[in-house]
Amino acid sequence: MAYFLKADVKTSIGKTDIVDDDFIDDLIEEVSRDTDRITGRVYEAPALADLGHHAENDVYELTLFLKEWATEIDTVTNGDGVVVAATDYVLTGEGTQNGLPFVEIVLKRGSGLSWTFSESPEEAIVINAKWAFSVTPPEDLKRAMIRKTVYLLLTRKEKLDALPVWVDQIIARYAAPFKVVF
Repeated sequence: MAYFLKADVKTSIGKTDIVDDDFIDDLIEEVSRDTDRITGRVYEAPALADLGHHAENDVYELTLFLKEWATEIDTVTNGDGVVVAATDYVLTGEGTQNGLPFVEIVLKRGSGLSWTFSESPEEAIVINAKWAFSVTPPEDLKRAMIRKTVYLLLTRKEKLDALPVWVDQIIARYAAPFKVVF
């Protein structure tokens, strides 16, 4: 999954007539995946997917700690198979502000619900969500990735100075200091 388009690269260098389309596509994919690896994050969630959570180890009282960052929650199915209404929980963490991801689902005290399971706690609670750090990459990160792609494209044909320092600085700014795995 690429975070920007071939047209972005061509426009950035002011040459829309470049015919190395396959090579540019490869570079875009390489830079996008390299950014994921460097930052420890995925910046685009194209589709909803289920992710199971342990009904004991991933829970503390009314709080379910998500295994991955979520940008959009579709359904929450408790371990007993009952779908939890969106009015019965709140999403907390970074996603509550600035378009950053959610990291916890907290059941409301007045809901009368608790995290539970029927037979086995492993993967009992299932969350259907878009699992990524953001719906789309932040604009400054996208610009840095485009610049890095342009640099790699142009160095194929001519000797250039080093990649501008600001490109790596922006990418590094998005690096996760750590990732908690439950």
